[in-house]
Amino acid sequence: MIETKNGASQLGDLFIILALIGVAVWWHKDASAPIDDTPRPTRFPEGQARPKPIVFTEKDRDLMIRTVIGEAEHEPRTGKIAVAWVILNRLKNSYGWKTISHVVLANGRTPNGKRVWQFEPWMSRSKKLLQIPRTSKRYKRVAIVVDQVLAGHVADPTRPHCRDGAFYFLNEKTVRRRRQNRKTKLPAFAENRDGLRIGNHTFYCRMS
Repeated sequence: MIETKNGASQLGDLFIILALIGVAVWWHKDASAPIDDTPRPTRFPEGQARPKPIVFTEKDRDLMIRTVIGEAEHEPRTGKIAVAWVILNRLKNSYGWKTISHVVLANGRTPNGKRVWQFEPWMSRSKKLLQIPRTSKRYKRVAIVVDQVLAGHVADPTRPHCRDGAFYFLNEKTVRRRRQNRKTKLPAFAENRDGLRIGNHTFYCRMS
């Protein structure tokens, strides 16, 4: 014969089970809820014309998003926008690059033969960048910003400081720490030049 609990105890156990079921249902619903991808237009600086939409492929868009994640994931929204615009400013005004993909993956060699990339994350963290799922929250958050820039809805925050928009940027503290044993603490585009500070980055105009 199997012993049973009294009615009050059974009722208490039933309430606990129902409560646990309710928490599980709430968690599942919350975890599977779609992320709000609604674009948030940014006001244009006074006197700045609305930029024309950029022609790009899905590969271009994907690599641009991953580049902004690598360079500015934890920067304020304006900082992410500025990095995205650096990519487009280089595409439009420099070096004969014809696609966004060419710009973000551009690399070369230093005088001592070391291979370097224009955007540092592709040199040090390329595998991790490429492994970020497109469905992840971090990817989608940055995609909102990049899509706004590509559609011409968001102005370049580095103008009018730079007539053609910024071409370079860096985190000065990080660069100085890495170059502490060198004579020059900053690269040529930043050494003795005025820059525009946005978040932890300083943005610089094209060198003449």
